[in-house]
Amino acid sequence: MTVKASFTYREGKRAENVSQADWPIQPRDGEFIWIDLVDPTPEEMEN
Repeated sequence: MTVKASFTYREGKRAENVSQADWPIQPRDGEFIWIDLVDPTPEEMEN
């Protein structure tokens, strides 16, 4: 699986870049982690 980019979003706005070296990462209250995948297969999306 190829990851193009990943970011933390806070209060609906992109807040910061998240390096794969920092994974796994636990978002705080009001945050979510957005991960941009390049051409994921259906099997990869199930995991």
